[in-house]
Amino acid sequence: MVEVARLYLWLVSVSYGCYGVGMFTNAGFNGLGQPFAGLLFSTMLGLGVYLPRAWVGSHYWQFSGIFMANSLANVWVGGLAYCLIGALS
Repeated sequence: MVEVARLYLWLVSVSYGCYGVGMFTNAGFNGLGQPFAGLLFSTMLGLGVYLPRAWVGSHYWQFSGIFMANSLANVWVGGLAYCLIGALS
């Protein structure tokens, strides 16, 4: 169990900043009175980006595949959020 926790913290912790940018963008949409855009953004993260990658990753690499999918989804959504912030500015 300790090894799984270590693997999680090693793989996912590097993407927490990108996840924060995504959540900041989501909160910004809510603050601008566009809650549907924030909902769409969060739904896209969960259903469109994370779940398919986690399913494939768990099939080939078990726990590490799920953790890599989480990290990649966070980075992808953080990059998209950064682009949206730049476009809206």
